Amino acid sequence: MKKNRQAPEKDKQPRLKMRIAIFMMAILFGMLLAYFLHLYNRSGEEQETKKHKPKAGTYTERNLPEIKFRRDGTLRFESPNGEFRSEIEIEIVATEFSRTRGLMFRKQMQENRGMLFIFSSEIERSFWMRNTYIPLDIIYVDTAGNIVHIAKNTKPLNEDMIPSEGPSRYVVEVNAGYTDMYGIKPGDTITWQED
Repeated sequence: MKKNRQAPEKDKQPRLKMRIAIFMMAILFGMLLAYFLHLYNRSGEEQETKKHKPKAGTYTERNLPEIKFRRDGTLRFESPNGEFRSEIEIEIVATEFSRTRGLMFRKQMQENRGMLFIFSSEIERSFWMRNTYIPLDIIYVDTAGNIVHIAKNTKPLNEDMIPSEGPSRYVVEVNAGYTDMYGIKPGDTITWQED
């Protein structure tokens, strides 16, 4: 008859201790791995944030410096028979960049001020109110200085196109309600003088 051989009690102790040590090391390794993965992901988020950081000279609502009005001249509105209607101080924008930016990001404009957009040709035009916080009257003007169309009380931040409804070479933007206040209408004329 064969005898069942059992390991003595003292041989079981080291094996149990070894299993516990391996289990503890696995837990420790898992915790370290989780910690380093957290650090790696955090580093990736910081890199992503840096990647999407606005470049110097670009405007967003957060980094927006106050854009001040720059007086470049004055502009007069007159009736077709030359009757004076009103006069405003104007900021003139004639480059592609300045025309694209226009009155974007400005929070206010005094009543007696406006912006004159000068283009090199007379064509059908459209403007929009993207990033524009001030409600405006947008006045489209032909090469001869005649007002073609007035888009009144445009909605701030709206990205719908606002057409000129006729060929225009110049555009004047004033505060919403200005044209009604001074009786300015299509057929009236503009003249301006630079400082």
